[in-house]
Amino acid sequence: MELGAIAFVAELLKAGAPQNFVKLLFVHQICNEHLGSLGASSKMNNDPGFLKHLHTIGRQSAEHWLDEHREAVGKESTVDLTGLLPLQNGAFADPMGIRQTPAHTAS
Repeated sequence: MELGAIAFVAELLKAGAPQNFVKLLFVHQICNEHLGSLGASSKMNNDPGFLKHLHTIGRQSAEHWLDEHREAVGKESTVDLTGLLPLQNGAFADPMGIRQTPAHTAS
């Protein structure tokens, strides 16, 4: 719900609402498809080798994300949260909710 509130405020600011008391937040998401394939039991796995493996995956994912989106940091969000905004009928605009925006090319 908090991300939906951030999306709502962003839409208000885009529509021209005064920025006296709110500031636009830039939201980013670093993903890795491999992590999504891990089962629920992986959350209880505290084996040092497994934790090192997760650390390696995280570093690689962050490096890849930075290669794609470095220019956006501090300037704009790299995910589209508008799918989290409810429509007038109470349904959400996008059932997937959060979408990665197209990557910026590094200069």
